[in-house]
Amino acid sequence: MDTNVPLPSYVTKRNGVFYFVRRIPDDLIGAFGRRTRIQRSLRTSAKPTARSRAALVNDEVERHLAEARAKLGVAVELGDVSDWTADDWRKVAAWFEARLIQDDLERRLPRLKGAWLTGASGSQSDYWSEDALLREKISLKGRLEEMTVSDYARERMSSVNEVVRRIGVSLLDTSPHAMPFSAMCLKAELNAIEIFFRRDRGEQVDWPHPDTIEGRWKRQGTRRNGEVQPSFAAPEIVSLTPKSGKTLADCQARWKEDRETAKKRVREAHMREMSGAVELFEQTQGVRDIADIRRRHLVAFRSHLETSGKFKIATVNKKTSMITTLLATAERHAWIENAVRGNIFLEVPEGDDDKDPFSTDELAYIFGYRTFTSEALDTRVKAGRELQFWLPVISCLHGLISSEIIQLGPDSIVCYPGTDILCFNVTTAGGRHTKVLSRKRFVPIRRELLNDGGLLALVERAKLSGWRSLWSAVEDKDGDGDRVASMFSSFWSDFLRHDLGIKDAKKSLYSLRHSFKDSLRGIGAEDHIQNALMGHAEPGTGRRYGTKRKPPPVPISMLNETVHRLEWSFLAGLKFPTL
Repeated sequence: MDTNVPLPSYVTKRNGVFYFVRRIPDDLIGAFGRRTRIQRSLRTSAKPTARSRAALVNDEVERHLAEARAKLGVAVELGDVSDWTADDWRKVAAWFEARLIQDDLERRLPRLKGAWLTGASGSQSDYWSEDALLREKISLKGRLEEMTVSDYARERMSSVNEVVRRIGVSLLDTSPHAMPFSAMCLKAELNAIEIFFRRDRGEQVDWPHPDTIEGRWKRQGTRRNGEVQPSFAAPEIVSLTPKSGKTLADCQARWKEDRETAKKRVREAHMREMSGAVELFEQTQGVRDIADIRRRHLVAFRSHLETSGKFKIATVNKKTSMITTLLATAERHAWIENAVRGNIFLEVPEGDDDKDPFSTDELAYIFGYRTFTSEALDTRVKAGRELQFWLPVISCLHGLISSEIIQLGPDSIVCYPGTDILCFNVTTAGGRHTKVLSRKRFVPIRRELLNDGGLLALVERAKLSGWRSLWSAVEDKDGDGDRVASMFSSFWSDFLRHDLGIKDAKKSLYSLRHSFKDSLRGIGAEDHIQNALMGHAEPGTGRRYGTKRKPPPVPISMLNETVHRLEWSFLAGLKFPTL
C-alpha cells in the first residue's frame, strides 16, 4: 500500500503508535453517557497497517453512531447496503447533488417576491446571498478544485454521510465503492456550488427535486414501532472521558498563576471582568465542569451577549475570548484534552471601533460646562471628585490617555533632566504600566495649569498626605487605578451623552486625545514631534529591521514650544476646583 497516501483525520500518532480518535457528535453525547470521544490503540507503528485497521474501527463506530441517532429519533434506520452496486451509489450521488441544490433553494425562498418567481421582476438583488456565505462558497470552490479524490474522502466523507443519512444510507470506509463514490460526490459539490453562483446572478435554474431521484433506498424497510433494534452489543472501543473536577474559576486561578510566573502583569480590573464573564457563562449555559463545555455552549453564550443589546460586538468578543482563554489554560495543564477554538467570534463592523475627535465648537461647549468653569463638581462616586476636571483637561491639552493620567503621582510631575521645563513623566517606574513601551515619554505641561490652585497644588497635597497618586479617588480605592479608570470611563460616557447631550457614538473620552492629535497637525508639527508627544512608535515595518537602537531624543525645548503653540480657546475660562 502506498505510504504516501494521507491518513484519515481520525488517525493520530502518539509515542510512535497510531491511535483511532474520533469525537462523538454533540447531539449524541447523552446517548454515550456523556462520553466525548471514541478512541482505540491501533497497536502498530506502520502507516499502511494503521490505515486499514482504522477503516475497520471507523466502520464499526459509524454503525454505533447510526444506532444511537435512530434511538434518539433523529435519523431514519440505516439499511443494509452491503450488496449495493456501483450504479446504486451513482444514484445516491445524484440524490446528494439534488439535495444540496434544493437546500440552497429553500434557504432563498422566504425572501423571494412573487414578481421574481413569475419572471416579472429581474432584480438580481432579490436573490443575492449574504457576503459571508458568498465568501465561504468561493473559498470552498477553490479548496474542492485543488483536492484529490483521496483528500476528499478523508476530509469530507463524514459530511457527505451526514447528508445521505436522511435516506437511510451510509457508506463505510472499507466499501469497494468508497473511492468512486467520493469522486462522484466531489463533482456533485462543485456542480451545486456552480448552481449557487448562477442563482446569485439572478438565473432561475431548474433542477430535479431529490424526491424524484429513484434508488434502492426507496425500497428499504421502515423502523418497526418507530424504534431500531440494535444488531450488536455496545462497543468496547468507546472509552470514558471523565469529568475534570475543575471549573472555570479554577482555570482563572491557574491563568493568574501562569501570568505571575511569567512576570506578566495581572490587572485586578481584568480579573473582575473575567470573573463576571465566568459567572454569566455558567448561569446562562448551566455547565460548571470544564470537561462538559462544548462549542455549542460558547456559541450560545456569544449569542446571548449579542442579543441582550447591552454590549457592542467588540465587548461580546472580549467576554467570549475570556472563556476560550481559560479553556486553553485547562488544555495546557492537561485538565481537558481539547479546548474550544476557532470561528467563534463575531466580525466587528468596519470602523466600529474608530473614534472621531471633538470639533472646536464641541470642545468649547464641553469645557464651558459648569464642571470646568464654576467648580460645580458631580458628587457621584464614579466621577472621582477633582478627577472629573483634571483628566479631560490633561488629555485634551497634552494627549495623555486616561490610564496614564490616573497613574500620575507627585513623583511623575518633574522637570526634564537638566532643564527647568516641568513635564508629565509617563513611566513604568513605581509599578506603573504603559500600553506599549513606546508610550514612556516626557510631555511638557502647559503653563496655564501651573497657576495657584492648579496642578502644583495637587502635587503639594499628595506629598503632604504621603500619597502615591495625585488623585483622592485612587487613594480611596487603595491605589487601584484600574478600578478608578473603569468607573470614570462609565461616568464620562454617561456625562457626555446625558449631561452634555453629545450622542455621537464615535465621540468618547478617547476623542480628546484625537483632538490633541488634530491640533498638532493643525500647526504643522512634524511626525517625529507628534510621535514623541503622543508616545507613538515609528510607523510601518521598517523599524523591525536593522540594529535595534533607541530613536534619537527629540529636544525637550522643541516639544515644550510645540505644546504651547497649540491654541485652546477655552483655556481662559477654566477654574481649578478647590481641594
